[in-house]
Amino acid sequence: MDELFRNPRTISGVTELFRKSKLQNKDITLKQVKEFLRNKYTAQIHKPLPSRNIKYYPITASAENDLLQIDLMDVSNISTKNNNYKYLMVCVDVYSRKGYIIPLKKNTKSITEAFIKFLTQCIPKKLLVIMVLSLFQKILLIFVKEIIFKLIT
Repeated sequence: MDELFRNPRTISGVTELFRKSKLQNKDITLKQVKEFLRNKYTAQIHKPLPSRNIKYYPITASAENDLLQIDLMDVSNISTKNNNYKYLMVCVDVYSRKGYIIPLKKNTKSITEAFIKFLTQCIPKKLLVIMVLSLFQKILLIFVKEIIFKLIT
């Protein structure tokens, strides 16, 4: 049965393998063929997964710049190969799926500067922030202080 299984001309599947194995050995049963295939690595990889009933709730936007998703990507493991950039600030417009990526070398202060730079390009109505809340709170605090300082002076 192993020779038939490894032969590329043999059609894969339990019934076809059973039919061809039965021609070689009349004593073989369907249960033995199923057990043989269950123990083979390729059969385990291509085994169909049970279906999951997961409900997905779509995130929608009604116009461009209506809703933006912002996240921080950590690429510090490859910073030696990309001019010492350790973070990427990724902004995606949900409606148009247009993406903005701003490379950053440091963490909090440069994120705030990148955030201000990004907001000069487009002003969103809503932001969906995926990054760590405490980090984003620090960024917003610095951002608000800079905006208020600029407005006062």
